[in-house]
This record gives sequence, structure tokens and C-alpha cells, in this order.
Amino acid sequence: MIILVACLGVSLVGVGGYLVIRAVIKPAASDVTAVILQPTATKPTKDAIMQRLVSMPQADTVYYASPDELPEWFPGSHPWGAIHPDAYLVKLRPGIDPDTLQASLRTWPGVYMVTYVTVTDLTIGTGGTE
Repeated sequence: MIILVACLGVSLVGVGGYLVIRAVIKPAASDVTAVILQPTATKPTKDAIMQRLVSMPQADTVYYASPDELPEWFPGSHPWGAIHPDAYLVKLRPGIDPDTLQASLRTWPGVYMVTYVTVTDLTIGTGGTE
């Protein structure tokens, strides 16, 4: 039944109409990137990552999310698995290509993973950069 409805919908609106509808209902990429740190990263490594993030012209705000706070930004889904990491949340300036930046961040020592933040209604940076 679902397949029949989908085929009927595509035939009525055409492929172009389907792509327009898909673009409208697809959630936009978040402008906040989470740089999840390796749990074994040392304090100097974490400090070096913070310094690099703060000095990047693409970053508007950099916020430290503790291991206790980080799950609030990913309700119901923790892409980092069973580890208990901390992270830096980076709000990007308008017009920045997040995919290119994320690919670069993934290569940094001490970084476990880089992903979009799934909660977009929380505000970072209200207390300044930590």
C-alpha cells in the first residue's frame, strides 16, 4: 500500500516535484558541529584542540560540553556509543561549508569523531567560550 501511494505521488507531482517536497521536509543540517574528544586524550591535547578551534575563522562560538552535558545535545541517540566523552560544540559562521570543515577536524589528534549536533533549539555561547 505504501509503495503504491509513493508511486502514485511521484507520478502526480513528477520527479522534480518529489525533489522539491523532499527538500522542504528534510531537516536542514545543523550549524553546530560536535567535536567529540577521545576519552583518553590528555589535558594538553584537549587544550590544544580548544586553542585551534577558537582561532579558526570559520568558528563563531566554541563551547565545552562535559561528559554529563553532552548527551543533552543528542537526545535518544548517542553516536559515540558506550564511551563517556566530552566535546567542544562549534557554532559555525554563516556561509561556511560544514562538511569540508568536519572532514578536516576528524584528522586532528585527540578527536574521536565529528558530527552535527542533533538538538538545534538549545543555545550555546550564552556564558561565553570556555
